[in-house]
Amino acid sequence: MTTSDHLHDIAEYSGEAGCSCAYEKNCYTTPSENNSWHMIRYERALVHAILDDGYFCHVGFIAPRDIPDKCPGDHPVVLPMSYGRMGERLYLHGSPKSRLMRAVKNAGDDGLPVCVTVTHVDALALGRSAFNHSVAYRTAVVHGEAFLVTDPEERKKGLTALVEQFVPGRSRTTRPPNDQELSWTALLGIQIRTATAKVRRVGPNAMQDDLVENRFWAGIVPVRQVYGPPISDPDLRPGVPVPDHVRYLTEIRDGRLGVLRPTRPPSKPGDQSGFSDEDGELAGFPV
Repeated sequence: MTTSDHLHDIAEYSGEAGCSCAYEKNCYTTPSENNSWHMIRYERALVHAILDDGYFCHVGFIAPRDIPDKCPGDHPVVLPMSYGRMGERLYLHGSPKSRLMRAVKNAGDDGLPVCVTVTHVDALALGRSAFNHSVAYRTAVVHGEAFLVTDPEERKKGLTALVEQFVPGRSRTTRPPNDQELSWTALLGIQIRTATAKVRRVGPNAMQDDLVENRFWAGIVPVRQVYGPPISDPDLRPGVPVPDHVRYLTEIRDGRLGVLRPTRPPSKPGDQSGFSDEDGELAGFPV
């Protein structure tokens, strides 16, 4: 595969073809005039594709004074967090005592303004000159307001979205959270007010003199996330199989397989029964 082939695949996999629906361009999302301003995109399809390809984000917000205790004034904070997406809403969870949850609670009905970023590095772009080293990447920047989710049905859907973001199909083969676990967890919803995507899919730049002399190697090194073989917990009872959606996680997240229908954990050793189309709900979540 050539450099251009690999970078073309990145763009196609990212959904760069886009759609007619776009996020609003405003003061939050208008780039400054720099060398990469032309890479900014507003298509919802592209932003969603970048978000859906990850499960770890960085959340930026202004924490008010006294959060955490004894902090003298408002201060910027960026936190790494897992997330899930449903439509135009992101969900994050954490301890009700965390500073983000407390800041959201203090913000009241208007919500807490936040900025969420998700980035994927697809290749290292290595130039002939040390100056011309870069990366091929896809990134989404989301602006919106965070609020505490209290509706029981939305909490259930939001927590399911978080699990599904990690491993598609996983919520169907796990025990749903009980009341005590739910009391330990605060769920945040972030309504996507506006967002941008940025995709760099070119190889390294080169100075004209370097192209003439041309004595140093240049090119790209593709970067890909690969999941190793699952390692079963030592406390599992004998006969509990590794679900296919876990065994083939790399293929599923690469888009080479769809979400595989889960296998029911055996009720007793040797039980090979699986879910049928008549099973309805799996582990308390809708099919």
